[in-house]
Amino acid sequence: MARPRQLPLPDQSPFWREPEAEERPEPEPEDSEDAPKPPRKGLRIAVAVALVAVAVGAITFDRYGVYLKRTESNPGTVVHTAQAGQEVKLKHMTWKASFGTVPSLPDGKPAEAGSVYVKIDLARTANDEVGTKMTAPPAELKFEDKDGRSWATQIAGATQTEDLKVGVESKLTGYARLPAAQAEAVELLVRPSNYRSDIPTAQIMTYKGEPELDLLRIKR
Repeated sequence: MARPRQLPLPDQSPFWREPEAEERPEPEPEDSEDAPKPPRKGLRIAVAVALVAVAVGAITFDRYGVYLKRTESNPGTVVHTAQAGQEVKLKHMTWKASFGTVPSLPDGKPAEAGSVYVKIDLARTANDEVGTKMTAPPAELKFEDKDGRSWATQIAGATQTEDLKVGVESKLTGYARLPAAQAEAVELLVRPSNYRSDIPTAQIMTYKGEPELDLLRIKR
């Protein structure tokens, strides 16, 4: 009986080759306590933001579209507390302020739901010749509640351009929009400006004048 002929082995083509072992990255060395760790980028950013907030005071917007600002009190500030309508006599000026809610702005625009408009009536009188030159509106005019939250105001009408007269009252009107829940529990803060109309224009940016230390706190 004839011996069967032996067939040749199949060619060792790529199809037949065993797949090569998958390359694996070298394992990273474990962190040791002594090995320096890279700084955390997120932590650095958070610290930077916190420092900026401390430097300039945190400023945010509430849903009424007005500034809510928290800052430290000006060092050296002298607070003069008075009732609405009561005169407060300072060095060069005598101030008087009152405020109350109104249904709308002068143009007829009503307040949005949950808020109210508050009208501010300011009266100032020059006590001496220096006071007649202090024509600027207050450097600070805002409402504040017992928790330190504050709401900005806006002076209505044109800015005073003529000098004041000694003993003659000059009036300013302002408006603010407050949450209805806080409208009856806020106080008005007025910080008179040290600007003087007799300072030459070229010196306005460098003029310091008397420090703005007087702050009127007007209660209802």
